[in-house]
Amino acid sequence: MARSVVLFGRSDMSRFGRSALYGFAMLLLVATSSPLSAQLPPTARGAFDAPLDAVWNATIESLKSEGYKIREQNRSKGLISARRTRMVGRMNEEEATKELKQIYQPEPRVGIDVRGMSEYYVSLTVRIRASEKETHLDVAAAKITAVFRRRGGAGAPLPVALTSNGFLEQELIQRVRDRLAHAAPAATPPAP
Repeated sequence: MARSVVLFGRSDMSRFGRSALYGFAMLLLVATSSPLSAQLPPTARGAFDAPLDAVWNATIESLKSEGYKIREQNRSKGLISARRTRMVGRMNEEEATKELKQIYQPEPRVGIDVRGMSEYYVSLTVRIRASEKETHLDVAAAKITAVFRRRGGAGAPLPVALTSNGFLEQELIQRVRDRLAHAAPAATPPAP
């Protein structure tokens, strides 16, 4: 009976453990590289007949007016990173649900439930680049993260990634377009 209990020697067991670990890693890699997980969230693109500096400034102003805090600006690379946080406890659940319905694409057969959600935050990354004729603004898919906590705040918070539906990205493009359209036109001298 003692012989049947020891099926693997010590070196065999470590080889078996490594093989199982590698097998699990490969299974995870294949599962996450399937066509379902390859679907990328939307990205918004806009082209403007305006100088790069004007588009840059309009983008910064648009983000700030919507409550975003600029986390990083790199003009040489044309990148802006911004984040906005919404505290669910400070707004009622109905308002939070309404806003999330507008910005997030729920998974099939899953609704939006803000009970237990303490806050959610949105991160946007923008790339601005100039070409010969126009300036391009690319807004990467927003990263929306909901944070759930137990009542009373006990235990670690649980962050949950939500999928953007493209509304925030398109809204930023439109806000930049509106700011550029309403910018004061350059003063032209009167004709003699």
